[in-house]
Amino acid sequence: MRYRVFQTARPAASATARAVSSCRAIATIGLLVWASSAFADSRPVVAMFLVSPWRHAEDVWPIDLILVAYDDGLIIKRVAPASDNEGSQFVSQQSTTRDVMALAAMAKLHLQKIPAGFQARPGMLDLSTTYIQYWDKDKSELVEISNYGTPCMADPDRPVGLFLKMMRDAAHPEFLELCDALLGLKLPGAQTWHPAEMLVTLLAQRSRPDESVAWPTTWPRKWRESADHRVRELCVPVDAKATDLATALPPDRKTHWFRSVAVEETKLEWWVIVAKEVVMPGAIYALDNPDNPLIPGPCSTIAD
Repeated sequence: MRYRVFQTARPAASATARAVSSCRAIATIGLLVWASSAFADSRPVVAMFLVSPWRHAEDVWPIDLILVAYDDGLIIKRVAPASDNEGSQFVSQQSTTRDVMALAAMAKLHLQKIPAGFQARPGMLDLSTTYIQYWDKDKSELVEISNYGTPCMADPDRPVGLFLKMMRDAAHPEFLELCDALLGLKLPGAQTWHPAEMLVTLLAQRSRPDESVAWPTTWPRKWRESADHRVRELCVPVDAKATDLATALPPDRKTHWFRSVAVEETKLEWWVIVAKEVVMPGAIYALDNPDNPLIPGPCSTIAD
């Protein structure tokens, strides 16, 4: 197995990840080594998510998060929405550090049995890739393995269609057993979970937007601004019950992002919402890009 070393801007952090040989090298294994001080917020010890080649930049979830367990015992898991018109829905359960480290140990038990060169080739193109990460406490490393396709089932005993069977047949049995277990993980004390914050990006534009609203009263007047003063990024609270285009998390891209909404107007331009991004209790990183999280952690420190 060949490795590649990534130097990061975090002085207490360094990363080592397996080099990606090509888009046809479907299975990858990587390592990320973090000093504890690199995580000011909660640290994921187990995470499972999908990365789609068809993901849109305007999606509030840049990855399809399935499950994340943090070192403080918090477990967040995606559940099926009540209808196709609803966005991603999640539940959470406050467990213990011991419980989530047991999950990480289970992941290590399965994934360390997969040969480094193993590649899942289900014979289909343009599929999402399933990623599993776990914290190896013995080596103080975050380990990641990916599998091309989405072969996991919460109930592996139910009948499967042809495409799912092809993906499951192509996956390594140890990966399959683990991802089935994580997808089917029971959280008996779970409660509905909503993100507390989101990152909003505003763009100064001179063309009239579809709609202009007053600056939301819950939004702070502080932000991170680009060098050319054309883009602002600010951290705002999320109201799970909000339905307006400015403050709500968009459940459906078609009804939100095909309409431009400005939250401020000057004599020359409008500040238009161009992106919203969910914020998690702790950031989730791709191992080959430790400087830019897939999903950011708490953002309330953003200021001008």
